[in-house]
Formats: sequence, structure tokens, C-alpha cells
Amino acid sequence: MRWFPLALCSLLLVLIGCSHATEPSRAASSSQEPVPVVPAATPAVTRPLDSVAILPFTGQWDKPDVANPDWPQKVRSLLEVLLPDTLSKGLVEQAPPGSLRIIATEVVRDRKLSSQSSLESGKALNVAAVLSGRVAADGKLSIQLIAVDSGELLWGKTYQLMFTLNPLSSMYVIGPGNEDYADIIKNVVMKLTGKEPVAAPIDRK
Repeated sequence: MRWFPLALCSLLLVLIGCSHATEPSRAASSSQEPVPVVPAATPAVTRPLDSVAILPFTGQWDKPDVANPDWPQKVRSLLEVLLPDTLSKGLVEQAPPGSLRIIATEVVRDRKLSSQSSLESGKALNVAAVLSGRVAADGKLSIQLIAVDSGELLWGKTYQLMFTLNPLSSMYVIGPGNEDYADIIKNVVMKLTGKEPVAAPIDRK
């Protein structure tokens, strides 16, 4: 029976050798497992700034701490309507041909969008940017150009309105000075198109 321990040891050595021989194959098979593919993030699509709506200007005329009590209702209407309408016309005349689709303030008023926020109005009008203005009691006019999709403030500036009464006609003269008006048009056109505005036509009337 002396051979029994020797046979048992030989069997154990064989079994150990087999187990070591199978380990590399297991490692090799595990290393060949497919690596999960993570899809690349889709880059956000940036909408071209090829359209703009001119919104009616605001001024919170119903608040005594904001509205100037010397401004009659007619003047307030001119500030809300006339200024944005004039800027709409200026953009149409001075934007490079074919570069911008311009929605006039009158369209915004007709669609009763005045009560909505600037971004909501822009989305309803399907434009890339909106131009809004706010008038304070001290005659300051704050202009903002906002990207509708992102809400980014593309450009903004504050101007001093000219507010005088013509003694001959008894009519109010309201608006930014000629240089300020030209500055608004230039900044909006350049920010949206990247080009200088074209020369304004000469009014020969």
C-alpha cells in the first residue's frame, strides 16, 4: 500500500496543473468581451440669427413711481407704438438685402402678444431674436436684443430720449437723437448679420 500516497500526490499535481492551464484561457476569453459603445453626445443645433421681431415698448405707465405724471396718454402711446414702428422701418431699410426677416410691431399688436414675455412672443412669431424697449420716468430708453432659443442677451444699451413740446404746433417731439437712433440700427444689424448696415435712403419729402 506504499504506492497509495504516491498515487494520491500525483493525482493532486495533475489536478493543480489543469486548473492553472485553464486560467489563461479564462482570462483571454474575459478580455475579449465586447466593450459597450457609448454614443457621442449630439451637439446642440444653433439657430441662425436670421429673423427678428420688434416688440411694443413698455413703461409701466400705471405705476406712479415709474410713469412721469407730466406725460399725457398720447405721449405714452407714441412711446409704445411710434418708436418701435420707426425702428422696424429703419431695420427694413438698412439691413443687408436678404439677410433678415423682420416682423413689424404692428403684427405683434394684431396678434395680441403684448401681454406675453419677450421670449414667448418670439416663439409665437417663429423668430430667432426679439428687440424690446423699456422707457423709464426720467426719459431713459433701455433697448435689449435677445436670442429666443437660448434667452441670451445679444446686445443692450440705454439711451436718453428727446422729449420736448413744439410751441408752434403744440405737438410733442419724442425719440432718441439722430445719432442714438442710427446707433441702435447699426448695433442690431451688425449683431444679427455680422455686416454693416446699408446706407439709409434719403427722404426727399
